[in-house]
Amino acid sequence: VWNSKPTQSPITTGIAVLPFENLSEDKEHVFFADGVQDDILTKLAKIADLKVISRTSVMQYRGKQNARQIGDALRVSHVLEGSVRREGAKIHLNTQLIDTRTDTHVWAEEYDRDLSEIFAIQSEIAQKVGGLLHAKLSPGEENAIGRPPTTNIDAFDLYTRAKNILAAPDAT
Repeated sequence: VWNSKPTQSPITTGIAVLPFENLSEDKEHVFFADGVQDDILTKLAKIADLKVISRTSVMQYRGKQNARQIGDALRVSHVLEGSVRREGAKIHLNTQLIDTRTDTHVWAEEYDRDLSEIFAIQSEIAQKVGGLLHAKLSPGEENAIGRPPTTNIDAFDLYTRAKNILAAPDAT
């Protein structure tokens, strides 16, 4: 027994929503990209049938590309990664759902829309991912996913900036 390797729990059907990459010219938009990732993660966490890794646990994987290693480390079968480019009143968002066991794409989508549609895009992504992972959604969960966190984009931007500042390790 003492010569055997320690056993790890098997990979569960779960998902980690990795930090979204900011592709905007304005580096201040990293807060916005983090807000998009956080909102999608929160919407997915409302689905009781899904195991969703916490935001705190995934932030260390910002910029890391090896989905298989990330999946092994977090014990999940899938990761959702993406990038955001915000230019004026327009947004370009790419998302990819990757099976960490095979390092293959399950789904990928590109969104080019008005910034005012960001909450609808986040809801659409969460519903699509939930469906692809065969999660059963109750009517209440479907409503919760579809409900925007606010109707004011500026308020959303300020909230995500404040949340990131407070989450910084040197914040007091």
